[in-house]
Amino acid sequence: DTEILGNEADSDLAIVSGGGGLYAGDDSEILLDATEIANNTADRCGGVEAESGVVIEGSASAVTNNGADLEGGGLCARDGLLVSGVDVTDNEADGSGGGIVGQDLLL
Repeated sequence: DTEILGNEADSDLAIVSGGGGLYAGDDSEILLDATEIANNTADRCGGVEAESGVVIEGSASAVTNNGADLEGGGLCARDGLLVSGVDVTDNEADGSGGGIVGQDLLL
């Protein structure tokens, strides 16, 4: 089992931070097996920030209890995101997408 817990992506005055728990660059493939991404925070994308063309596949995994000041409490994607086998629950954002925010999502 893997846990990514209680992390914070801290912003600098000129940049909005993202990916409190995990950041995935363009065309990344993330395989989660019994993984919990929880209690992470960021300006946006509290749990996971995914760039273009990211695939997230999981088994018995969860993105839960993450928070964002702006949007995407659990997960957010710039363009094109495939998520399979991952529970996204109890995340919060002060703006849009408490659970998930993005474009061209396939869940």
